[in-house]
Amino acid sequence: MEGVIIGILIAVVFLILLIVVVVCTKQGSQVAEQANRRAELSRADYGLTTPLAAPVLSAAELLQIVQQLQSAGAQWPEILAAINPKSSPPAQQALAALRRPHLFMPHVGLNVIEDGCRRVLARDAHAGCQEALDEALRTAGIIVNYGN
Repeated sequence: MEGVIIGILIAVVFLILLIVVVVCTKQGSQVAEQANRRAELSRADYGLTTPLAAPVLSAAELLQIVQQLQSAGAQWPEILAAINPKSSPPAQQALAALRRPHLFMPHVGLNVIEDGCRRVLARDAHAGCQEALDEALRTAGIIVNYGN
């Protein structure tokens, strides 16, 4: 009799675990779908009007995009898509390096990019996007690595 009760208990525990796995898998796929939908939103969905079709984005245009992203409270998927829609490798590397220390604080990452834009524009009104990202990366490195 005890063997039957233990067998039933094991079967019940197994069924509960199976239900938990199915529910967690379903919730995980829903979270992934939501993240994909957010990443696929267009720039217009966030009120961003600056065209990115130009072959080279200027630092002034990047500054405007960053300010629009800040006011929209954008997260990293939206930030990366707005700043580097063509996935330019140098810009992608700079953005990845800027994102790393600010992964959970995208607004701080945007502040760093904004600072980089302002610094290069103060030196050269015709500076490009890559120059601004490089400057942001340089100054962010000074701040992040100060104590090291």
